[in-house]
Amino acid sequence: MSKFFLAITSLALIFISIVFALTVGSFVSLLNSQNTDKSALDNFLTNNATDTSVDPKLKVTKVIDGLSNPWDLTFINKDFFYYSQRGGQLRGHNLQTQEDFLLIEPDTSVEGEGGLLGLIADNDFNNTHYLFSCMNIVNGDHKNIVLTRYTVTTDLKSIADSKVIIPDMPSNDSQRHSGCRMTMSIDEGQIWIGTGDTANGTLPQDPNSLGGKILRVDKDGKGVDGNLKAPFDSRIFSYGHRNTQGVVLFNKPVNGVYGLSAEHGPSINDEVNLLKSGNFGWDPIGSEYNEDVPMTDTSKFSDAIPAIWSSGDHTDAISGMTIVRGNQWKSWNGAFLIAVLKNEHIKLQTYGNDWKIIRDEELFKNEYGRIRTIVQSPSGDLYFTTDNGVNDVIMKITPE
Repeated sequence: MSKFFLAITSLALIFISIVFALTVGSFVSLLNSQNTDKSALDNFLTNNATDTSVDPKLKVTKVIDGLSNPWDLTFINKDFFYYSQRGGQLRGHNLQTQEDFLLIEPDTSVEGEGGLLGLIADNDFNNTHYLFSCMNIVNGDHKNIVLTRYTVTTDLKSIADSKVIIPDMPSNDSQRHSGCRMTMSIDEGQIWIGTGDTANGTLPQDPNSLGGKILRVDKDGKGVDGNLKAPFDSRIFSYGHRNTQGVVLFNKPVNGVYGLSAEHGPSINDEVNLLKSGNFGWDPIGSEYNEDVPMTDTSKFSDAIPAIWSSGDHTDAISGMTIVRGNQWKSWNGAFLIAVLKNEHIKLQTYGNDWKIIRDEELFKNEYGRIRTIVQSPSGDLYFTTDNGVNDVIMKITPE
């Protein structure tokens, strides 16, 4: 009887162990599945926030003042950045020595919204010494927007060579809706450029025009694999845009989504859009430039890609954007920060599953005036530029 009882007990323990292992295995598989699908955001975070319930305490300091319309800013290392002023100056700044100097004054057409605009350093700057700058120019009897590649000298203070690598982005004579926000992917070294529709109603849906598009090119300005196919120009990644003013990339694409973009609406419906290939539905065709059409016209284009956020019955004039990365930022780790011009603040947004917005908050409301762009430096600090036209500044935000 005792041996029989022991045998039955052993079999029962084995059975329980098997059931427990299968249950745990199923639970772990479920967790792994949930983590895979949990959120696209998990795929580009450098770190996960250590405390998602606590906001960072902020220290804001002035880096440079006395500027005029600083438009873009790009770091080459934690101690050195270049920045553009829309009026036509490309400058460098050493944070250690506080030396600030003129790098070059390119032949720029400065009018209305146009001038010296987007600026990025090559992610491989230490080897190439490349800077890429987007600007309006006068080209004979008309105007264009061009992307120029500069080679900086080893002392970082002058230009050794320059080459226009995209000569044919369109420009309005008034230079309205010039777009020209840029970023660069880390691995492939591809340049992403948001262009404006130049207030020309025919361009956003035109497959042969670079206006009202998001472009993706290599360091020579050539189109890359994965862009739209013919009849589209090989440099076009997406179309149907009005005036893209912010572009930010994830560490890696997720299900065909490479990042987010920020776009100006007419008098309503600024948009935050997924950075994915396709039609975003702006088609202001009419007797003139008809802006009384939907920003994303899903009635006219059944495949139009909807925005994940819209300002609704007003416009904020959203602009440059960045992703906050690093545990020192606590609940901000993984958040999007968007510079806002018209409504004069920095917008903080976080998203969850299916790109449902979780947080949408206004920071520094009416403290600094119009804010043009915000970037994160290699040290992890945040830098933003104002765009008021008089005594503009570059500011640094540090978590205490």
